[in-house]
Amino acid sequence: MSTVTIARAGNIAIVTVDNPPVNALSQAVRQGLWDAVATLDAEAEVTAVVLHCAGRTFIAGADVREFGKVPEPPHLPDLVARIEGAAKPWVAAIHGAALGGGLEVALGCRFRVAGTGASLGLPEVNLGIIPGASGTVRTPRLTGLPAAVALVTSGKPVRAEKALTLGLIDAVIEGDLLEGAIAFAEKALAKPLPQPVSARVITPEDDAFWDGQRVAVTKAAKGNNARCARWTRSALHPRTTLQRPWHSSAKPSSRCAARIRRRLCGQYSLPNAPRPVPHIWGMPNPSPSARPR
Repeated sequence: MSTVTIARAGNIAIVTVDNPPVNALSQAVRQGLWDAVATLDAEAEVTAVVLHCAGRTFIAGADVREFGKVPEPPHLPDLVARIEGAAKPWVAAIHGAALGGGLEVALGCRFRVAGTGASLGLPEVNLGIIPGASGTVRTPRLTGLPAAVALVTSGKPVRAEKALTLGLIDAVIEGDLLEGAIAFAEKALAKPLPQPVSARVITPEDDAFWDGQRVAVTKAAKGNNARCARWTRSALHPRTTLQRPWHSSAKPSSRCAARIRRRLCGQYSLPNAPRPVPHIWGMPNPSPSARPR
């Protein structure tokens, strides 16, 4: 049975991920979504795509069964960029939880809607790692820097209603989520489409804001493993994220979490971005030769 299927409701295509129990982003799911972009871009009658998940949740993150193994393409950062660059706008219909890589996939969609009670977050810091598929780059383009800093450094998810106020999603759907997402897509097509998330501008914050954040996160990091500083700098390098998903070989301790909160900083480029884009803090770029050990 395929983990990714395509159906149609008039001119709206419905891409459904069905990979129980939590619709994790296995290689088969990534490949299925990758192929779906090409299939639907080639169909002239399709005007928009709704990304929907079967079962009790949206994509709830990476497939832990693949941790420690040699990564197989398509890699998640490339998949997110492919969805974002699709000729037809995608709408993520979120129920249950969109966490980690699941939220990053949703951030690649042109729109995001969620059912009441859904939750969205980037919990990687609680595992001693960081979002590796541009979640730290796209999130502030939707929510602004203060909310993005809180989401990334705390690892705490937010409910759909809060996500709407932050700008992380475009609507909360009451009632049937799939029907509501299709109706949202049809209505959205009647207006000019917004820019892809990666093309949107971040409102800058002054030095006082960053100084306050450094103080707060340094306090939270007290007593944690200092080795995570170098490890995190190398892991943040964009080519490491794109070409060698670093969590597959690195073995961080959960004690690294707070230290990583301190080190989420610098300027990093999205895939094929014409210029560097601000990351969460203000640390210089790591060396191009940096790699996780």
